[in-house]
Amino acid sequence: MCCCLFSTGDAADSSALLVDRLRSPRGPRVADWSQCEWGEQLGAGAFAQVWAVRLPPFGDVAAKVLREDQRGDRAAASDIAREASLVCRLCHPHVLHGLLAHDHPAHGTVLVLPRIACTLAQHFRPPTQRTPCDDWRLARDWPLRRVLLVGLQLASALDYLHEHALAEHHVLHRDLKPDNVGLLGERGPRGVPCLLDFGCARMVPKAAAAAAPRRLASPPAAAPPPDTAAAGEALAPPEMGAAAAAAEGICPTRTQDP
Repeated sequence: MCCCLFSTGDAADSSALLVDRLRSPRGPRVADWSQCEWGEQLGAGAFAQVWAVRLPPFGDVAAKVLREDQRGDRAAASDIAREASLVCRLCHPHVLHGLLAHDHPAHGTVLVLPRIACTLAQHFRPPTQRTPCDDWRLARDWPLRRVLLVGLQLASALDYLHEHALAEHHVLHRDLKPDNVGLLGERGPRGVPCLLDFGCARMVPKAAAAAAPRRLASPPAAAPPPDTAAAGEALAPPEMGAAAAAAEGICPTRTQDP
């Protein structure tokens, strides 16, 4: 994903700017679809695609829609509508908030999102594809304090989803990985990390979860299994472990200066 919406200073200032301009519930909720310009495809998954669009009054944003071969599938249509409804209710500086959900006559449900600069997976090459000089540059640009800050920001986003986003439900992301952590504003350490892609998310009633015993053991470096949304399963430990793994994945091996 290649377009920067903002020129940011430090991460804290850019985070506040993004909240003010894109995530406030007081922001615009009506778009002029007659003036919408569809651009390049930014990404694709098994069921949905993300496209670059220019949509007044939002400007350059991203639009998530079902793949063409999935638009006749009622279950897929219901899933993206549910995701759009959820994401447009979220408001946290490190969660990619939905700007607008629209029932488009050609595309079905269109979820309009801020356009990110890139994902962590796009920004960091796998260790097996990096040279010692690459590792040295990453260690310079991403000092340990910045990596730890990213981990804390992701943990803050998960705590918001688990406990504070909805009054009567815990929200489980269930697919936390570097592909689903974006950098807003610009690539690199000055970008603002945010959780994105809530296609696998589930909502667990808080009353049911509180009444059932909680399972504490879970794989520390993987997202919860598909049945984790059942009442009584652990909420925080699996996803918090995945957040730590995502932060660890951007921390390069420390090397001596070349």
